[in-house]
Amino acid sequence: MLTAVATAAAAAMVAEGERGRAMAMVTFGLSIETVAGVPVGMLIGISAGWCWTMGMVVLIGVLSMATLALRGRALPQLDTSASEPALRVLRSSMTSVGVIAAFLLGVASLGLYTYLLPIAEARGLADSGFTLVWARGIGGVTGPALVGKPLDRHGPTLLLVLLPFLLTLSFATI
Repeated sequence: MLTAVATAAAAAMVAEGERGRAMAMVTFGLSIETVAGVPVGMLIGISAGWCWTMGMVVLIGVLSMATLALRGRALPQLDTSASEPALRVLRSSMTSVGVIAAFLLGVASLGLYTYLLPIAEARGLADSGFTLVWARGIGGVTGPALVGKPLDRHGPTLLLVLLPFLLTLSFATI
């Protein structure tokens, strides 16, 4: 939910030709959280306990909200005057495919993160767990960092075909 709202807000804050980069920056920021936040959270949890890790998450959230509140510009408003139910948008087959694809990619990504350490342990790679978390995170940052300009230049259609193909090819290679 957060990703969808943040991405829509970012797209609404820029010119039409810059929307791909703006949306990619939101994903990039969320990915940086994964690359830096998870390993740092793991280190804090190991050395000081999980309460300190959660405290840091809350502190970062409060600082982020304060920054938005103090920045002096209004955030884009969502159109709440629509008379039709929100789920009616799913009648569009393109929207439905997009929602399903986003859901499946999110489940795959979070599922990998959730089970990465147990899978590594089961494969005898328990000592490499921290490195695997970093490698997964770096991969998650690289995609959003590279996709913004091509998205603005070529539009979403090419990327909607090309990216799943490349993902499937990478899985087959592994």
